[in-house]
Amino acid sequence: MKPDLLRHCAGVVTVCGPLLLAGCYAQQQAQIPPYPQLGSISDSMWKIQETHGEAADFIVWQHEFELNGVRINRAGEDHLKMIAVRIHDGEDTFPVVIERSLTSPMEGTRYEYPLHRNSELDLRRREVVVRVLENMGIADAESRVIVAPSWTN
Repeated sequence: MKPDLLRHCAGVVTVCGPLLLAGCYAQQQAQIPPYPQLGSISDSMWKIQETHGEAADFIVWQHEFELNGVRINRAGEDHLKMIAVRIHDGEDTFPVVIERSLTSPMEGTRYEYPLHRNSELDLRRREVVVRVLENMGIADAESRVIVAPSWTN
């Protein structure tokens, strides 16, 4: 009788064993949370970077002015035209930023290197940009244009 019982138990294990294992595997799979969709974790980061890139389009760089002057060069003129068009098209969430100048020599320093800020020059540049944008039909240019360090540097 013992050999028959062993054969019977072996048959039960052979038939039911895989079913039991499959059930355990299915139960284990149900407990594993699903993977997030491809790219869904990094999407918010890309959107933030895109927003910062769009905001950087509204920075008037110091190299778009004559060196230590308030006159806007051709690249600056073209850039201000593009800014005005985008504002007219409804992109009015970003301020127009005048990058602070860092090209002025300071009297009294040992070598008088041209690497200092000039607040007066920055304010005069701001006035010029405000006037140019007002002439291009931007009514709120006075409140929209600011002087600040460019956050992309």
